[in-house]
Amino acid sequence: MDYIDKDYYRNIYKGSPIDSDSELDILITRASRDIDRYTRYVIVQTGFDNLIEFQQDRVKEATAAQVEFLDINGLTASTVDSGAGGSFDIGNYSEGKGAAGGGGQSNRTVTLYANNIYDILSPTGLLYSGVPTISRGGDCCG
Repeated sequence: MDYIDKDYYRNIYKGSPIDSDSELDILITRASRDIDRYTRYVIVQTGFDNLIEFQQDRVKEATAAQVEFLDINGLTASTVDSGAGGSFDIGNYSEGKGAAGGGGQSNRTVTLYANNIYDILSPTGLLYSGVPTISRGGDCCG
């Protein structure tokens, strides 16, 4: 399910310009899948329409941020270890950001998501990965 449409990206989020409607549609679908993966499919399990308005608004904002990230870094930036446009390795040779030199393993971090997605989604509870608890009745909190 796509969490935003072209109108939301262009007129509400006001992201970086993407002129091609077909390219924007592809980016929106990819970004929506990335948000599903980032939230461990909680949105899919719960149903987007079952989320409260605050959560829906944050999911839309995070999706738009991911669209912008994919547009800037390349359509496959969230699925292919491209180093988000900065590094490459051939055998023991590395060049670009995080190159270790001397043929060692580079210590670069692969960026798959827009930097602000965590900040956007963290107040929604959609990132919680703990175990839910249930009150045992009469002992507490009446």
